[in-house]
Amino acid sequence: MTFAQPLDQHLSDAPRCVLPCADVIGESPIWCAESATLVWADIESDRIHRFHPGNGQHSVHQVDIGITALVPTDAGGWIAASRSGLYRLDADFKTTAFLLDPCASQTDVRLNDAVADRAGRLWTGSLCETDLASAKGALYRVDADLTCTTVDKGFAVANGIATSPDGTRLYAVDMFHRQVRCYDLNPVSGEPGPARIFATLAEDEGKPDGLCCDDQGGLWVCHWGGGCVSRFEPDGTLSTRIHVPVSQVTRCTFGGPDLRDLFLCTAHFELSDAQRAREPDAGGLFHIRVPWSGLPESLCSVSDGQEPGAVKEVARF
Repeated sequence: MTFAQPLDQHLSDAPRCVLPCADVIGESPIWCAESATLVWADIESDRIHRFHPGNGQHSVHQVDIGITALVPTDAGGWIAASRSGLYRLDADFKTTAFLLDPCASQTDVRLNDAVADRAGRLWTGSLCETDLASAKGALYRVDADLTCTTVDKGFAVANGIATSPDGTRLYAVDMFHRQVRCYDLNPVSGEPGPARIFATLAEDEGKPDGLCCDDQGGLWVCHWGGGCVSRFEPDGTLSTRIHVPVSQVTRCTFGGPDLRDLFLCTAHFELSDAQRAREPDAGGLFHIRVPWSGLPESLCSVSDGQEPGAVKEVARF
């Protein structure tokens, strides 16, 4: 394949693999500022990584819940999206407790990505396992009292989710339609306005995957099958495209003392032997310094004081 090349923003460095962890699908990188470590998951092997870029220390934890995403909480633990719903995890990934499954009524649909917004609400999306191109996916909001609201439907894999620095805009990827949806968001109530299309990728650019925002409101979009990460201005203008020497770029986040270290998870999912030979670092963790700063990780307040399963589902449709 032909990888995308940088546009008008010329960086003095290029992404390099800092940990050849060979994830089948690396996802959900989270920068933990207090420990100066990065945490992420290989969602095909049910492993959670913790990596200290400063000293190279790396540990791996097995969780056995079918994890698909990780979200840090304000209580010091984690919320995990999984193939069987949402779980609460302790800080060391040793204990789990089931919370709820927004997809429980659909046997072929399961959760995918998940993030917290600036107010601590949890946002998660779903996909159809038997037909990824089927528009059975949905976008959900889970409030602190575990009320689960379906806020939008018709996704052919609801994937990356991000909120703007001021919490007034929500982005969500409709992966197999190659689109990033955008919603005006009430930061107090969490109610989104109607969806509009923020960006659409051409077929030769791959599919949009994970998202994150920088402190200027720029939206970073990882390209699954496109070998790059793109930055869009808040008005939708494509400002930067950074080549990554692997085809499947899944999700990115900012870290480091000044939040200018961009870390990128990647995958080697279903690559042929010939493709693996061309992409020996596929599935590794990549890093590049960029001239934009990220935002501190949003912490989820869901599940505090709530018993597992105490959920009321409300649909807007």
